[in-house]
Amino acid sequence: DPANESGFDNSGETLAMTPALLNKYLAAARHVDDHLVLNHQGISFAPHPVVTDTDRDKYCVQRIVAFYDKQPTDLADYLKTAWEFDSRNVLGRSDVSLSGLAKRNGVSPSYMERFYKLLAGSKKTDGPENGPLFALRKRWRAMPVAVSREQTGPTKELQALAGWIRDEREKWEIPELTIVAKVVQTGSQSMVLMKNRTLASNRTKGKLPPNPNKDPQIERLRRSVAEFCSVIPDAFYVSERGRMHLKKKDRNKGRLLSAGFHLMTGFFRDDQPLYSLVLDEAGRKELDRLWSELDFVTRVPHRQFRDFVFFERAESPRFMKNEEFDFARSEDKDLTSVEKMKRLAEVYVRVAKSRNASPLVLTEIQRYFSGMSARIRRVENERQEAESRQLESVLRLASRAYRRSLESFEREDLLQFYRVQRDKHGLAHEEAIRDLVVAVLMSPQFSYQTMEAAPGTSTTALTGHELASRLSYFLWSSLPDRQLLELASGGSLGRPDVLRGEIKRMLLDQRSDALGIEFLGQWLGVRQFEQFNAVDRKKFPGFTPGVRRAMHQEPSRYFSHMLRTNRSILELIEGRHTFVNKDLARHYGIPWPGKDVRGNADGWVEVKDATSFGRGGLLPMGAFLTTNSSGLRTSPVRRGYWVVHRLLGEHIPPPPPKVPDLPADEADLGELTLREVLAKHRKSELCAKCHSRFDSFGLAFEGYGPVARRRTVDGGGRRVDVRAEFPGGRVGVGLEGLRQELVTQRRKQFVENVVRRLFVYALGRRLMLSDRSAIEGAILALERGEFRSQLLVEKIVLSRQFLQKRDREFKPNR
Repeated sequence: DPANESGFDNSGETLAMTPALLNKYLAAARHVDDHLVLNHQGISFAPHPVVTDTDRDKYCVQRIVAFYDKQPTDLADYLKTAWEFDSRNVLGRSDVSLSGLAKRNGVSPSYMERFYKLLAGSKKTDGPENGPLFALRKRWRAMPVAVSREQTGPTKELQALAGWIRDEREKWEIPELTIVAKVVQTGSQSMVLMKNRTLASNRTKGKLPPNPNKDPQIERLRRSVAEFCSVIPDAFYVSERGRMHLKKKDRNKGRLLSAGFHLMTGFFRDDQPLYSLVLDEAGRKELDRLWSELDFVTRVPHRQFRDFVFFERAESPRFMKNEEFDFARSEDKDLTSVEKMKRLAEVYVRVAKSRNASPLVLTEIQRYFSGMSARIRRVENERQEAESRQLESVLRLASRAYRRSLESFEREDLLQFYRVQRDKHGLAHEEAIRDLVVAVLMSPQFSYQTMEAAPGTSTTALTGHELASRLSYFLWSSLPDRQLLELASGGSLGRPDVLRGEIKRMLLDQRSDALGIEFLGQWLGVRQFEQFNAVDRKKFPGFTPGVRRAMHQEPSRYFSHMLRTNRSILELIEGRHTFVNKDLARHYGIPWPGKDVRGNADGWVEVKDATSFGRGGLLPMGAFLTTNSSGLRTSPVRRGYWVVHRLLGEHIPPPPPKVPDLPADEADLGELTLREVLAKHRKSELCAKCHSRFDSFGLAFEGYGPVARRRTVDGGGRRVDVRAEFPGGRVGVGLEGLRQELVTQRRKQFVENVVRRLFVYALGRRLMLSDRSAIEGAILALERGEFRSQLLVEKIVLSRQFLQKRDREFKPNR
């Protein structure tokens, strides 16, 4: 997007919707639309495209697997909680309950109760010595006890016991059912599903020793095994399967939630132990919803049945190869209709009987057809019932996109668009919904911040929703959230006290990072630094993509921290701290980790005293120094120009034509240093006029190489000189000398430039003469308020320029 004269691309004066740009918007809208998911309650968006069946399967399956993976099923965690409960008096927690301790440790309270009862049962119920209960409790009672408050538990012993429990449970596992079917294939869906159901039903059962003679000792062992296995399932859930008709040793794995069919689509739910033992009511509802949405979103029952028909006709022994099955083919549009499925079931059962299928096989065949028909009918009914909710959901999306309530005519226009797509163009519901979403995203009401001018010749206050949009795009570069919109609808957003509260709330929100990325990045010319490719990677191998990415983030993180903590804007140039991650710390020569760093969850740390490493504030940040180098050498000219033009806001005219270029590499300068070459260049009166204004600021950075690493010699092996004689004759040395020059001699100029630039960005237009009083008022408030950054934001937001708009026939006061 083109930028305005201040360098910002959010200006209506320079932005235009060209045909080429319109096509890009349309492509972007369709890309978003590819992520659209239609569910029971309306619409949502997936993190990846969900256009194909495979895409939808991936989306739904990964959500279920992610749910499974985050559940507390590690027995070691329950053992540790039980140990802490038994040791609660020694650990100083005598009043803690088992349930409370389970919640604190992140394990299931309900399962903890059952598991602890299994561990700590009385000796009378231990069972025989060869039973699992006796062995488990014997090991538990031998566990080391706590002897001090500081003790964290015998981790090694607890892990070993958890391993023993798993091994012991495996000893009592019921053997897998072997599919024996001569009439139908062992890989037929009905047979595989029978095997899956049998395995699932045995998760909390054990292989009980036979006791035909009712021997009391064997009976006690059976009770021991049954109780042990009822609490310790052979699996809490199954998240992947191989081809289930094969022997266990021959199966491949890795097909998440697969039913285990061969060459057929299908999923099978096997999580009853997790569901009944571990999850609370909310967790059960969530898991039920995820599995229900799997069928709903993917239409997998329909696809599974089509694959069944194809498989039965194509794969040996081709049960459906005879002519009597010719009415049902996998490609038939009506294959999953009630009538055709009923007819196919009747023919299939009749043929199976004629081929002497066993009663068990016949029962499973009938169960399969009735079950598949019920699933397909349920999905069809649910999808039909959800259509109106999905349409309403798109209308709510439109309201969010337009950042206000829809007008009645807008709502009707969108509904009419949907009806035309269905009735006139013959689109299915999902296709029409997708087109409607694209229409919303292509609407000018979404793409533009529209502020309708009122009739009159003066100014009018913004409406609540206009103000909410302007504020959210200023601080977040995004849509207003619900709270902003509610305040706008209620008419209170324009009150100064409410606005002050919203400013503080919004700056504390993570979305305010966008202000650092967009405003600071565009102001200082590093918004696109992550795509910067002017560095010779062979000469500077340390400038890796990770370092470049970190350099790109460093300024915006610094700026966002300044705003959130309400620090002085002067810290942009005089700050003593910075933020680095491991890549950037290594590049800068900062120890990782070091005594002066405090860590964040995302791998970034604050270096409190960065000056000892030649860092602190914006000036020595890698993004600025690297951008303003010349590939193989530093560029005092470009670095100095950046300080004077970007930071201080001075206008420097472009250089005259045919100015000779300096050597690209410092090694090619010959006997002269870069400083001496520039001094020679300034002897020309034409050149000196501008260079005398900024060269010295760049020379102060000579202690930093082309990719911002500190150095003492240049690329030609000559010792660098970081002295600088600033305009006016003042002399400074290196970064600290430059800081002092800016803070003591150029502070007013710097502050005014920051204020002017932020006003331009916030208003989305160039400054006018009528803005001068607001700018001067903001500068005065900053001087009185220790230059606090949030104060500047507040002065801008509460200004007449931000809160009002010009009337249609506006006439300035003369």
